Amino acid sequence: MVRTHLAAQLLSLLGSGLTLAQSGQIEPLPLDIDANALTPYVVADPVRDRFLLSWQERLPDGCARLQVATLSRSSQLGEPQTVAQGCNWFVNWADHPKVAIADNGDWWAFWLQKEGDGTYHYGIRVSHSQDEGAHWSAPITPHTDGVLSEHGFVSMAADGADRMRLIWLDGRVAASGSHTEAAAPADSHASHAASMSLRGTVMDRAGTLSEDVELDGNTCSCCWTALLRQPDGRHLAAWRDRSDQEIRDIAYAEHEADGWQVRGLVNADNWKISACPVNGPGLAQQDSKVIVAWSTMPTATELAVKLKQLGIEQAPIRIEQGPKVLGRVGTAAFGDGFLLSWLGADDSNDSVLRLAKLDHDLHEQFRVDVAHLPAGRGIGVPHLAALPDVAVLVWTEPRPPLSTHAAAETRIAAKLVRRPPSGD
Repeated sequence: MVRTHLAAQLLSLLGSGLTLAQSGQIEPLPLDIDANALTPYVVADPVRDRFLLSWQERLPDGCARLQVATLSRSSQLGEPQTVAQGCNWFVNWADHPKVAIADNGDWWAFWLQKEGDGTYHYGIRVSHSQDEGAHWSAPITPHTDGVLSEHGFVSMAADGADRMRLIWLDGRVAASGSHTEAAAPADSHASHAASMSLRGTVMDRAGTLSEDVELDGNTCSCCWTALLRQPDGRHLAAWRDRSDQEIRDIAYAEHEADGWQVRGLVNADNWKISACPVNGPGLAQQDSKVIVAWSTMPTATELAVKLKQLGIEQAPIRIEQGPKVLGRVGTAAFGDGFLLSWLGADDSNDSVLRLAKLDHDLHEQFRVDVAHLPAGRGIGVPHLAALPDVAVLVWTEPRPPLSTHAAAETRIAAKLVRRPPSGD
């Protein structure tokens, strides 16, 4: 009985995050970025034992720029480098730039640029740097359709040598059909009802495009995608599918020697919804085990965050469920297991950014409430990246206005997670 009681106390402490905080596993990560910044994204650079961080800045003249900087494992932020800037960018909380690192060390980045007068007439611009951000190539557009429509929600992953593989949501077919857009603010994707397709291509340093392909002809219109390169060089993609009956569950595909093969649904949640939920999946791999995290609605009023090992016939793990849960998952391999982040909820009106550590068998070892944030679009989509023993979690949060008449601004925030030397 005593052992059982002590075990229960220990589990309670782990669940509340006290043990994690007291052991020093999670640390503040101050970012010296004095700007109206938003939409941070982070990737691990295992070859150089560091991270690469990107973010957008809203400039006083109404324009925007994309910044990128190195981030050491000791939380030192390198000198920010400007990838590009413009006054005709599509700056959005859910569909935003990312960075990636090619096998030859080149940095790759993309941003979204308006191409027409419609709210969702925007396209993808990709650039790369051979000298760690000092100089950037002329931008290249990976989609060659020339149609005024939405092209976004991009994911990138290295594809050997100087090549980068991309997938994105593409609206070229919807633009020529009868679908219409509901009136919505420029930063709101949720009421955007036009059907989309998932497309992919490969780019190299010279700007050559190859393997242009459609993976799925009918996807959800505005849920971010996920792309993972596996240790054997194959790629895995996940996205939110859309059936003719408006069922919007997570699908996945594998890229092998003969190209992309769509494998089906990760799980048949049978989520029927007539508008995009703006909630995409996360992918991570540890050894041969691949996990998928995603959001769905088991009831008409409650969102659930779920997790599952891919390729295994078993029920998904329900991480959290409730009427105020926002989802927006992030995943990363960490130590001998995984990290999972999501926007959960408690009894307050805030959204709670949570982080959980899972062992190799997906048993939850602890969870931490990282930050309380105002619920809504303004907090964006948190992102995770990890080296074997240290991880970075980044997100957007509102900045208090300097005066009652000042426009609302945002800043980017981060936490560092360290694996204890003795293991979990």
